[in-house]
Amino acid sequence: MNKKHWLSKDLIGFSLTSFFNDFSHEMITSILPLFITQIFGAANAPQLLGILTGTTNMLQTLGNISAGWLGRNIPHQKTLLILCYGITSFFSCLIGSTHHLFIMIFYRSIAWITRGVREPIRDAWLMRIIQKKDYGKAFGLQRAMDTFGAILGPLCAYYALSLLPLTTIFALALIPGILSVVTLMLLVTQITYERSNEKKQFLYSLSEFPVQFRRYILIRCIFGLAFFDPILLMLKTQENVFTTAILLYSFFNCIRLISEFGTGFLSDYYASNKKKLLAYAGFGSFGLANSMFIFSSSLSSLLISLILVGLSVASLTVLEKAYTAETIPQEMSSDGYGYLAALQSIGFLLSNIIVGSLWTYTSSTIGFIYAAFISFTCMFLLIKLPSNIKSNPY
Repeated sequence: MNKKHWLSKDLIGFSLTSFFNDFSHEMITSILPLFITQIFGAANAPQLLGILTGTTNMLQTLGNISAGWLGRNIPHQKTLLILCYGITSFFSCLIGSTHHLFIMIFYRSIAWITRGVREPIRDAWLMRIIQKKDYGKAFGLQRAMDTFGAILGPLCAYYALSLLPLTTIFALALIPGILSVVTLMLLVTQITYERSNEKKQFLYSLSEFPVQFRRYILIRCIFGLAFFDPILLMLKTQENVFTTAILLYSFFNCIRLISEFGTGFLSDYYASNKKKLLAYAGFGSFGLANSMFIFSSSLSSLLISLILVGLSVASLTVLEKAYTAETIPQEMSSDGYGYLAALQSIGFLLSNIIVGSLWTYTSSTIGFIYAAFISFTCMFLLIKLPSNIKSNPY
């Protein structure tokens, strides 16, 4: 199929869909720590929040693993994406209707499984319609619009807190969720490409991928053991400035917005240095952020740490998608992104449980030391990873 100009109608459609979807998602995310605290108490909140987010993100791997087969075999991928975006929004909003942890996990699991299906398929779709030289810009714009929704969502929730109960805010989050489905329906054109009948098994074996990709996801898995959900930082900010925690979260997302678009363009301009840029900005920044939390809990330190975490999250979400697109064949794209997302989710479960438990049973400092050590280790491993490995991947 012919590659389109990077700023195509489809890319704009996906970007607006991401904007509205994350508007809905982050409205919920910003009030979830407060919701959990009110129900289960401040002492239990870090561990239970880690279990909730970690468990459901691990279950997202079911969707990630299925995405490769679905991407190669379902002809009407637009319909599949519409269903996934709709289900994700609806069941995320249902979390506010219950006070039972297991039911929360059930609702969020359904939402995250469908989220796991849609993301690799969407990323593979973008990879097919964008030229290689524009991967950074295209993924950067899509992620930046996603984060723009993540800025407005918490601000909306912040102002609604003084007027409405938490359960009503959960319900209101369904409105931008519906708009995300509408924009996908109206702006994105069904993709058409040749499907091979040769691949019959459910999933490509990991050994079939290029060695460069396999070594990267190994390093990414190790880093995933330390890369806990930034939502846990909300609990740290609440220890110091409870009334402004949601505003600080919006500030964090502003940093992400700037960083996602900036790193996307920068990675295309310095195409040969995507790997090092990912190592320093993705892994190194997260290590520095945790180091800041170790040594200081002042408001200025919190702000600097949030800037570093925002840069880290932005670099990972944009650069690793662009870097992956350069290291795998197009016909393996949905499987490759599925593998990447699935292995990230497994690490995400472990990191949230480990850091949340360290926080609960020892102190937050121990959790930050653990995360900083692994982050810096993975930064050096990625820097040392050879580029364009020529050896046999098998």
